[in-house]
Amino acid sequence: MRFTKKMKKEIRDYMENNPVEWDWYGGVTDDVTDTYTKELLKADSPDDFADKVWDRNWEYNCHLEAAHADCIMQELEIPEEIENEVREFIHQSFADYPVDMNLEGLYRAIGDIDVILVFYSNYDCCNSCDDPYEKSGSYLSEVYRRIRTGVSREDFAWEFYNGAYGGALFMMGISCSVGEYLQLKKDMEEGDKITIKKGTPFGFHSSMHGASTPFEKVTKKDMTISINGETKYDSIDPEADLVMSGYNLRKVFGCSMNFAGELPVVKKAKKPKEGR
Repeated sequence: MRFTKKMKKEIRDYMENNPVEWDWYGGVTDDVTDTYTKELLKADSPDDFADKVWDRNWEYNCHLEAAHADCIMQELEIPEEIENEVREFIHQSFADYPVDMNLEGLYRAIGDIDVILVFYSNYDCCNSCDDPYEKSGSYLSEVYRRIRTGVSREDFAWEFYNGAYGGALFMMGISCSVGEYLQLKKDMEEGDKITIKKGTPFGFHSSMHGASTPFEKVTKKDMTISINGETKYDSIDPEADLVMSGYNLRKVFGCSMNFAGELPVVKKAKKPKEGR
């Protein structure tokens, strides 16, 4: 029996109308654990994240492709004498009808994660003996100068006096999906300014000593500030709490923070106009 054009069309139609996707709930993919998630969150971009997921699960993808081929063979009643030729055609057709990695499903399986916006400056960090009301010449003064439009000096000082330890940095917290975090990270790398929403929790944390303030105070109103300052040390960087080196917030508090508040909005830098 010949493998006809009509049969090839039937196979392509079947693959188009019966897409296959990865199953993150009860499938044979890796268990979605903190260790697994932590490894994935080291990705530099959404594309890098997808590559890491693929590398860890390509055998599962091969399993799904083979199972899908079996379904096609059975559904279309392919004769045994052309089975090898048909299976090779199906294998090549996955280039046009690939198995969906279902990353949105993975994001849902992981759930929301705690993300911190870490404020760096030309001064390394704060010390427990610093004065949160000082106006210049310190980490605290430099950080507050940037956030003063959305954070009251009294709340800033309250967080500092309630647990800031030597080596602590000022941070703001949000909780969001992995997909939202990866997009925020990408946007901030390409962006110019960030609008941090009213109600965003903030505090101080030292990953070196495992000491944190309560993160009870929140921003009083929306504020739009520059992501990068005058030097490379003067910046705001997003980081998933799970991948923080040393003692992260989860280790200190013994649970996820589940920060309230909205995602910040990033404004991308304008590209210079090309000369005519």
